[in-house]
Amino acid sequence: MLRLCKNAGLREPEFIQEEMFRTVLWREQSTDFEMKGPDKSQDNLTANQQKILAEITQNISITIPQLAEIIKISERKIRENIHKLKEKGILERHGAKRNGYWKISTQK
Repeated sequence: MLRLCKNAGLREPEFIQEEMFRTVLWREQSTDFEMKGPDKSQDNLTANQQKILAEITQNISITIPQLAEIIKISERKIRENIHKLKEKGILERHGAKRNGYWKISTQK
C-alpha cells in the first residue's frame, strides 16, 4: 500500500491505533472546485467555507472534528461556517450524525 501511494504521488497513508484501528488514505487534491448557478460563486464564500466545501467534495462522510483538524480552525468555527453554507442552500446533511453524509447542492 505504501509503495502504491508513493508511485501515485500521494501522501503516505496514516495508520491510527485508538479504540479501533483506522487507516487514512489520501487522494489528489483538486484545486478546481467551483460552484455553479445563481448565488453559488466562490466570490460569495469565505476562504474557510471554500476549504470546507473542497474537503467535503473529496469525502462526503467527513466529520466536523476532521474538518477542524485539516483546515486548522476550531470545531465551533467549522459549525458556524457549515450553518452559513446551509442557510445559503449550498450544503445539506443527510442521515444521522455518525453515519450521514454531506451533499453540496448546485441548485437553489
